[in-house]
Amino acid sequence: MEALPFRHAMDSNTDGFDGNVLADYLKNGKAAFFEALASKEPCDVRLVVGPDGGADIDGVCCTVGAAYQQLLELRATGRASVISVPVLRLRRGSFLDSPLEQWLAGRGLVADALLFSDDAEEVLQLLARDADISPHSVITETANSGECRRVERADAVTMDATVAGLERTCNISSGSSCFCYAVLERLLGHASELVPAGRSRLFVTGPAGEDLIFLEVLRLLRDAVLDTTMKSPEQVDAEASSDLMNALKAVLG
Repeated sequence: MEALPFRHAMDSNTDGFDGNVLADYLKNGKAAFFEALASKEPCDVRLVVGPDGGADIDGVCCTVGAAYQQLLELRATGRASVISVPVLRLRRGSFLDSPLEQWLAGRGLVADALLFSDDAEEVLQLLARDADISPHSVITETANSGECRRVERADAVTMDATVAGLERTCNISSGSSCFCYAVLERLLGHASELVPAGRSRLFVTGPAGEDLIFLEVLRLLRDAVLDTTMKSPEQVDAEASSDLMNALKAVLG
């Protein structure tokens, strides 16, 4: 199989939001992805691609959140060295100087921390080509050491998972794109599994509370949900949304 291509396009926070923690995490993951492409060392990479039409706040934030949620799941299966990198479903040029760029910058996330579709275009094209022979869109090679080099593609949300996660919260018949709700529900479910039995203040301490990146991902998704709710309140089930916000308040304080 041909070598993986290497292409690297380089180019005041809200209350309670330390975007630097999340930005550093995203930058490190992006750098690790490009380093994996450039070397022949063993690697385990998952690219999590945003939903169709996901060039808005909801689509971008759900992609970031889904990549971290999938990372937690992969680590739980024993893939200890895997990295999960969100790929935004928009091109860098359309992001720069946009309202979306301004919104994310207010949360500490700037273009250099993000991976855009054109940054990873060549790899995604290879994965799409190989999807005919690998249903999971995986490229595997053998490193010089004889160990495996693995790059795979996954969707941030799938139709089945999205509908299951949104049916309580969003008016999906209206075409609403409340993707962040689905990701939030999965992440909160993961956090609840980490809480020791009998703990009265859910998530405040323990593994979930010590994971700063986890908490910042939740804050980012919360802000995206609030933005969606404010702009399109008719598309959101008020009771289900209130339940979700109450759960987030228990986590974040």
